[in-house]
Amino acid sequence: MLANNPFDLKLLQAINDWQIKSNTKRGEKLKGLTVNLPSIFKECNDVCFRKIELKKDGVFSIVGKERLKEKISSWTTSVEVAKSFKEGVSTSKDEQSLIIHYSPKAFNVILNLEEVYRSDCFHEAVAYYKNSIKSIKRGIENYGNSQKEVILEIDEVDRSSIYMVGGVSFAYDVAISSVLQAVINDVSTIVVTGDDRFYMYKWLDPIRTQNVLRETLGQFGGDIPHNVYAKDYGIKYGT
Repeated sequence: MLANNPFDLKLLQAINDWQIKSNTKRGEKLKGLTVNLPSIFKECNDVCFRKIELKKDGVFSIVGKERLKEKISSWTTSVEVAKSFKEGVSTSKDEQSLIIHYSPKAFNVILNLEEVYRSDCFHEAVAYYKNSIKSIKRGIENYGNSQKEVILEIDEVDRSSIYMVGGVSFAYDVAISSVLQAVINDVSTIVVTGDDRFYMYKWLDPIRTQNVLRETLGQFGGDIPHNVYAKDYGIKYGT
């Protein structure tokens, strides 16, 4: 056992398991195991970002009702990590991709993994317990600090938390793809259909995102009726 090292085997295993696959049960376990950690691992002074995909009810909740329930979940201090997480903008017609942002208070922070990975104590403990951490190659050794992750517990976020939304272009003919090369280089995903046409999916920058939200709300006098998302609600940004 390592003397004066706050990272014991139970905590290391919980961190490893969370990085493999996060869920409520693992979040609650981490919450219990990190209570007495030094404060440096339990605070975050950076804005945090989280990529989410919402169905119709979720979109209505955060845009129309101005609130969306949250939980213990993974956030990142890097907007670029959030933008590329799970292949970027969803191409599903039933989902709307968003990136939300939040400035956490100390009581929101379950564990600042970015700070953990900067710690010599953590790496010393990992080296010491390496052979006892189950599936370490799938968790700690696989992800490391690549996701710049902060684990937060937040009750809910609101419309002002929306930082970026994912949009989809109009359909273009494959024959003109070379003309649109500069635009294509800035997109998240390209989907080619069977009729030799393609769609481009990308993140709208924060200013354009707010303009889209303002225009959408303006269409309904600032109050969105529940059935506004009854059909395709993906944001089309054109060229």
